[in-house]
Amino acid sequence: MSDAKFGAVTAAASIAAKNAVLYARQKNLIEQHDIAKLILRAAWPEAQTSDKTQQGVLYKDGISPVAVDMPSFIVAKENLLQVVEFLRTADDFRYDFLLDLTAVDYLGSPREQDAVENAGCRFQIVYLVRSMDADRRTATFRISVPVNEGDEVPTLTSVWPGANWPEREVFDLMGIRFAGHPNMRRIVLPENFRGHPLRKDFPVKGIGEDYLIEDLLYKRRNVD
Repeated sequence: MSDAKFGAVTAAASIAAKNAVLYARQKNLIEQHDIAKLILRAAWPEAQTSDKTQQGVLYKDGISPVAVDMPSFIVAKENLLQVVEFLRTADDFRYDFLLDLTAVDYLGSPREQDAVENAGCRFQIVYLVRSMDADRRTATFRISVPVNEGDEVPTLTSVWPGANWPEREVFDLMGIRFAGHPNMRRIVLPENFRGHPLRKDFPVKGIGEDYLIEDLLYKRRNVD
């Protein structure tokens, strides 16, 4: 193994060990706090032991082990803002940076457990948050919110203005609306696009988008 590759591996191991200590402390704090009542389900990275099938590993479909590399919370949409504010402001957490925001469509999932873990809902909004404090900048939390067809999730733009465009993208491509968003409209596709193309029931070949060209030509003729 080259020195560079060895250095990268040892650095990653050092970061993982540091995060494991941090997560263990934060897990204990959350379990003792009232905020724990607002979390539907949680998965925590555990210290790896020689028996890797027992700790720190989840099984998907009973076959492939998937490492749990960060704390993962499933939270009801009604509790999202309260949980986010706690993680963002509590002294022992301060996860004050929204790293990413996306959505998952579980329609037709072959894994029956997905429906159970997602509270029987079709969609899941996923947030990744990180602390900008120097001593915990490598640590990340995952917050997931189960969402049914037609449900609205509270916008996080009042907490992180940077949530504006990612929330619009989720609305545009998945059709999930964010209540209280200052500009809830499409951001990738034209306003008159029909449907939401990242949904699993959206036709792979599309629905026939000739109407977009016809609308464009109609508007062009009227402008000219």
